[in-house]
Parts: sequence; structure tokens; C-alpha cells
Amino acid sequence: MENHQHYNKRKRDESPPVPSSASQDADGGVDLSLLEAVEKSAQNGGVEVLDLRTLKKLVLAFERRLRDNLEARMKYPDQPDKFADSEVELHEEIDRLKVLAGAPELYPELVALNTVPSLVDLLGHDNADIAVDVVSLLMDLTDEDVLGDDDDNEEAVRVLVDALLENNALELLVQNLARLSEADPDEATAIYNTLSTIENLIEVKPAVAELVCERTKLLRWLIGRIKVREFDANKQYASEILAILLQNSPTNQKRLGQMNGVDAVLQAVALYKSRDPKSEDEEEMLENLFDCLCCLLMPMENKERFLKSEGVELMIIIMKQKKSAYGSSIRALDFAMTKYPPACERFVDVLGLKTAFAAFMVSKKRKKESYQEELEERLISLIASLFGGILRGSRRERLLSKFVENECEKIDRLMELYMRYSDRVKAETERLDRLQLDDLEIDEEERYNRKLEAGLYTLQLIAVILGHLWSSDHSRMRERIELLLKQNKLTKKDVRCILQEYHDNIGDLDGPEEKERAQAKIQNCAERSPSAPSTPTFHSLSPPPESFKFLCRANMSGEEEENAAELKIGEEFLKAKCLMNCEVARILDHKYDQLQQTSDDPTNQISQVFEKSMQYVKRFSRYKNPDAVRQLCVLGNLCPETVEEAIAIVPSIKSKGRMLEDEAIEKMLHDLSLIKKFE
Repeated sequence: MENHQHYNKRKRDESPPVPSSASQDADGGVDLSLLEAVEKSAQNGGVEVLDLRTLKKLVLAFERRLRDNLEARMKYPDQPDKFADSEVELHEEIDRLKVLAGAPELYPELVALNTVPSLVDLLGHDNADIAVDVVSLLMDLTDEDVLGDDDDNEEAVRVLVDALLENNALELLVQNLARLSEADPDEATAIYNTLSTIENLIEVKPAVAELVCERTKLLRWLIGRIKVREFDANKQYASEILAILLQNSPTNQKRLGQMNGVDAVLQAVALYKSRDPKSEDEEEMLENLFDCLCCLLMPMENKERFLKSEGVELMIIIMKQKKSAYGSSIRALDFAMTKYPPACERFVDVLGLKTAFAAFMVSKKRKKESYQEELEERLISLIASLFGGILRGSRRERLLSKFVENECEKIDRLMELYMRYSDRVKAETERLDRLQLDDLEIDEEERYNRKLEAGLYTLQLIAVILGHLWSSDHSRMRERIELLLKQNKLTKKDVRCILQEYHDNIGDLDGPEEKERAQAKIQNCAERSPSAPSTPTFHSLSPPPESFKFLCRANMSGEEEENAAELKIGEEFLKAKCLMNCEVARILDHKYDQLQQTSDDPTNQISQVFEKSMQYVKRFSRYKNPDAVRQLCVLGNLCPETVEEAIAIVPSIKSKGRMLEDEAIEKMLHDLSLIKKFE
């Protein structure tokens, strides 16, 4: 299950509340200092209206202070006291520009006045404090609060963002990170503001997510930041930005994988394998790290890196510790094992089955209900991935054995979940039907998506697992599944319908070949005959009771079982070519001789169904002369029209067997032609 978290924009820290003593005097009256501030503001001309005229005044003042500072620095490069005053004035003018955040409709004019290049250049100013001021300004100008719900504001902000990108703002923002020291509180805040600015730019223009990774070394900086052991707000924000960069970008996922990013994220996660986060913020950071890990595990090459870095082993350790990262580790394993058999094999080899099925059997609520449901869905997806990735051998047997132990309790649990999700999907289907009756149009795609949201995908995976269990040719599993289906008033047709809907709606996101491969697996899971031998025996016989297929029965209703006497034998037999009992007997005899030659103990390789089938065809074979039967079959297949053609095709018809006369051969051809015309 490959779903991702959508990151909401981080809210700006609100201003600290004003202490009550600042607003009221000891007698409970209004503090006169506030009135004095208002009076002072009025004396200075009050608050100016933000219009084009005001914008030009602000920009002109800024450009003047910037020019004065540059001239002072060039004139007195080694005398800081000579240009200190100009930098204080420049700082004040930059701070005054923040008022423009209240009038985003003026952004296009700000760009037209060619102010953006001057601001961006200041990110590389020799005085880090000036660069910090510019970062703070850019954060305010691009904040989500500026956008609001006005489409015009959104377009105006986009104009500003485009201008920033054209003037290499991304490169200078990331370069500035390298010279800021988190030991200084102001510079630590500047780092936070830089990350916030980058997030704002991505929010306005999503393409920035890949652009910033392509043009800068931001990914490398973020990796280094999350590997620091101590937790702080910047580490938390770095993990969030990293998750945002990865969540919808295969390019960034592959790029970070090539930078040893999988191992770096695993190292950051490993700090919490045996301990819980100490605060809600730290817990959020841990979730961000797992989001990064799951995004990284989407490209196939990163799954291999995960395996080499012993990621499977680490996730199992985290599961065993049952700390707060318990559910996230299951989610990461689900991503790692989806469509990647080597991870499934490693999971079995390092004894992950015991840990996974222990979690699968837990039905009590952990934390909140939504958490428990997500856990169940991830575990079901993980088990389905195991069945899809491990098709044979001892690992397959170990997986299947888990469903037999303790009186098939895991099949009981599986059916419990099947019924729960089936009821949900049924309720949603009925609700959608009622909406259609109310003349509300819902197309098929939307209808299917709503059913998926109600739990259809999990129901489909449970049906896939049941199909694998049925196809295992294990009598106890089959008996248990049949019993539980009957107890819940279900038939195999119900399960087949779920599988068929899954098969029909598999998308081609990974390409048409992958779609066909996935559909073939589902079809194989549904239609494979687990107990039939490799010969075409049962296509020609009335099938023994144990050889019925899961989906042959599923094609019938609960009351309408197969009946060979009435030709109710299932879809797969309708197009099968018929063989005579004596022909099948020859095929099985030959197969039996082969088994004897390849084993000292042939009975070990001969199933009970095989033996019963061989006894059946020999018992009811009415023809004792194999050559005569073969001659008849050849004539039936090739359809000669004259005796001469028949003898030319099958010369032995005159020299072996019954040595038929021409008249008898002609009668045989006539009878065959009548059957041919009848059919």
C-alpha cells in the first residue's frame, strides 16, 4: 500500500501574549502607555495607505540606503565603524518593506521596479545580519496567509516567486545556510526562516521541489541535519522539508537514494528503536522521518539499498520493542516488500513471520481506532506482499504453516477482517445506489474510488490471501475456509467477485507490462488448480471430488454446485478438449513410470488424487486395445473423406489392431462424418 501524507503548511508562530500588567495599571484601568503610542503614531502621520505611491516611496528609500551602504563599504572596507550606521539604516528599511505582505496585489509592481535583484543580492551580504533580515522579509512576502482565498493574490505571489527564481534566490538561500551557526539564536531562527521560505515557494509553485534539489545542495544539507542526535525545532523542520521534497517526486527519491540517503534516514530512525520521543514535536519529527523512508522505498533501486543497509532487520527490531515507532515500522516494511521478492525473502529469513503474525492477531485497540485500522490494513498488505513475493520453496511452506498452527486461528482472524470490510463496502455501495436514485450522477470511476475509501482495497487483499491459501492444496485450510464461508452465509463466488473486480481495475501506473503481470498474478491466484497433476487428465474426466477448483465452484451459486450429469461443470471445462478414459489411462501410466524412474520411493511423489484418478480411468475404460483407440482418434482428428485417404494417413489400420476391411473403414468414416455434421 503506497499512500502518502499531505503536508499542511506550518503555521507561523504567533506573537507572545502581552502580559496583563502592560495593558492595565494597578487600579484595573487602561495603561496610558498604549494611548501614548497611538498619539505618537498620529503625530508621525498615522498609518499610510498601501498603494502604488507608497510602494514607490518604500522602494526608493530602500534603494537609497542600499546604495549608501555599498559606497561606505567600498570607501572604508577595513573600518567597520564607518559603515555601521548605514547598515543599521539598511536594516530598518528592509524591515519596513515587510508591510508589503499586506498588499500582495502590489507584488507585480514591486517586480517591475526591479527591486527583487537587489533583495536577492543581499542574501550574500558580508554582514550575516542583513542576510537574515532579507530571509525574514522573503518569508513574510511568500507566506500562505498572503494568498488567502483570492485568485488574484495567488497570481500576484506567483509573479514574485518567478522573479525570485530567475534571480537565483534558491541558490543563495541554500548557500546562506552554510554560513549560519545554530549556536547563535538569531542565526538559528534564520535557518528556520530559510526552510520556511523554501516551503512557501514550493506551496506557490510545486515545481520548485525538484528545482531546488537540482540546482542546490539542499538535500545534502538536510541529510546532515537529520543525522544530528540532539532534537530541536530545526531538526524537526528539516525532516518535514525533506518529506515534502520526496513525497511526489520520483526524481528526488532516486537522487537522494544515490546520495546514500536511505542509510542516512535509517540511522536517524535507529535512534528511536528502543525509546520513545520525549515530546509531541519530537514524535512528529519521527513520523516525518518514516514518511521520508517510505517515499524513498518507492523506486526499486532504493529497495535494494534498504536491503543492503539491513533495513528489514531494523524494522523488525522496532516492531519487537513496541515503542511509538511500532506502526511506522510496519508501514515501512509494507513499502519495502511491495513488488520486491528479495525483501520478502529476507523478512522470512530473519524470522519476521513470528513478529508480523503476532501483530496480525492483536484485535484489541491500540491508541485510537483509526490507528488500529491503519495497522490492520498495513499488516494485510504486508502478508499479501509475502504471498506475492514468495511463490515456492521452504519459505513458502513456512508462510503457509502460520495459517495452520493453533487450529487455523489466523484464518479465523482473516475471515473476521473480511466480514468487517465487506460490510463497510456493502454499506457504501448501498449509499451510492441511494444517491443515484436521487438523480445524483456518479460515474464509475468515482464510484469505485469511494468504495476504495470505504475499505475495498483491503477487502481485495484479504480475498487474494484467501485465494493463495485455497490454492495451497492443504486440506485443513480448505476445510476451514469452507466452514467459515458457510457460517457467514457466503460462497466462493462472493470471494471470486472481489478478486474479479480487483483484476479489472488494476491500473497501468507502472506501465502496461506491469499491469498485465499483476493481472496474471490475480488470475492465477483465483483460477489455479492446486491439486491437479501437470497432465491434462482432468480436462477429460468427470473430476473427482477433491479436484474441484476454487473458482469453478465460485462460478455457481451456493445452491448450484457442479453436476457432470447435467453438464454443470464450470467455465474452465466448457472449452476443454475431451479424451477417452483409455487415453487418459495411457497418459497416467506413462507419468507413473516416469515417477518410478526418478525416485527410489515413488509413492512420495504421487498424490492421492493422482492415484484415485488412475484407478477411475482404468476401472471405466471400455477399450483394451490402445492401438485401435489411437487409430480411431487420429481418424477423428484428421477427418479423411475416403478409405484410401484413411489408409494413407494411418497405414496401421490395415496391418495392426483389428485389420479392418474397407467396408468397415468406410462405415467408420461415415459415422464420424455424421458426428462432424451434427456438431
